[in-house]
Amino acid sequence: MIMKRLIRWYLFLFLLLVLAGCGGSNATPTMTPAPVVTGVAAAGSPLVGRVFLKDSSIPAKELSMPLAPDGSFQFNLNGLTAPYILRAVGKSSGHIFALYSFAPTAGIANINPLSSLAVTLAYGSDNLASIYSSTDAVGMQTITRALGDAIITVQTALRPTLVKFGAESVNFLSAPYVANHRGIDLFLDNADISISNGIVTLSDLTANSSVPTTLSGFVVGTFDFIPNPVTSAGTVRIFPASASINTGASVTFSSRIIGSDNQGVIWRVVEDGGGSITSSGVYTAPATSGTYHVKATSVADPSRSASVSIVVNAANIIMIVPTATPGEFSLIAENFSGIGGVEITITYDISVLANPRITQGAMLAGTMFFQNTRYTANSVKVTAASINAINGSGNLATVSFDLVGAVPSTPFISQYKLAKVSPPPTGPGSGSPAPDQPPAPSAGGSVPSSGGAGTAPI
Repeated sequence: MIMKRLIRWYLFLFLLLVLAGCGGSNATPTMTPAPVVTGVAAAGSPLVGRVFLKDSSIPAKELSMPLAPDGSFQFNLNGLTAPYILRAVGKSSGHIFALYSFAPTAGIANINPLSSLAVTLAYGSDNLASIYSSTDAVGMQTITRALGDAIITVQTALRPTLVKFGAESVNFLSAPYVANHRGIDLFLDNADISISNGIVTLSDLTANSSVPTTLSGFVVGTFDFIPNPVTSAGTVRIFPASASINTGASVTFSSRIIGSDNQGVIWRVVEDGGGSITSSGVYTAPATSGTYHVKATSVADPSRSASVSIVVNAANIIMIVPTATPGEFSLIAENFSGIGGVEITITYDISVLANPRITQGAMLAGTMFFQNTRYTANSVKVTAASINAINGSGNLATVSFDLVGAVPSTPFISQYKLAKVSPPPTGPGSGSPAPDQPPAPSAGGSVPSSGGAGTAPI
């Protein structure tokens, strides 16, 4: 009896073991996550564009994808060979960028101007487009070995500036990154870093100033290139910060909004009658001299704006004016400042006016004065050069004619040219126009229509 119970007990245990073994065969196996390279592509604001990755296979395999709205990306590395070089092309804060990064293994590889600089230093050349296109195996291993030291070099060289943003110890390439206009991202709102032909240019975008240095000079130097960082998101900057132009002239302004993904601004001239400005920032001065102001207002935040002043000066003008004597005309200068050379061509109607004579005026007293009354069949030419500046307004010369027609007519200035006093002209041989030679029939250039004065830029 006892023996039967023991047998039944052993059979029960045996069945339990068998059932346990069967149950184990149905367990779900543990899955290993696929290796990935992730990161954020940004230059202050997230890049809007596309990101590419190449591996070290022979031939290399390439992946690409559009960047997410926050600049993030993720590449699945299954079937690829480490290390990996990355490239992002897109627009940030209204500017186009082509930036690089590097991943020795799976992990984070952010793409920004600092990562491009670090990869350049690790590679020893700023021709990153070449290594990306060729994926040179030796170059890839060179970057792998040197990348860590290159990151430290960038942090050390830029520490005087990075510390102002609390970003001196942040690994801009492999640490988690958020394009939130704080820390390292705020630094990139204020800064631009470009590398070309062995020159690293560190630019302060808030002051529109730059510090250039060689790659070797960057490695051994330290740079405080943003003296007064802008830490308030939405701050508007206008470049240039001021302007001085002549009446009727134009100047182009640009803007930057620190810490904003939306770089749109609305331009306007503050004063009525103070000139005009286009939506792209091209300002045209009015006909009246004075000081005027241009304002740029953020589209994203209309409470944010900036203004710059523009000094509008009366332009250098030459006019031909009839005098009280029939057939006599004065060449009048207005608002001359620092003028060292003058060349004026006067064209007239030979059926009405004849036998031209030219008399030097008070404004050109003491200059080297030349006249050609037979420059062409129907034009005369006046030329003057001076070591000392010709300033102010007054009479340059008087041109007199005999009247041969029934109805007197006014000649017109078909062309004039002005030159600044520096470098000082020393005579016809130093670049002053030759007064005795008429233009060749094939000479280029345009002549204003009859009755108008032609102005040439100084």
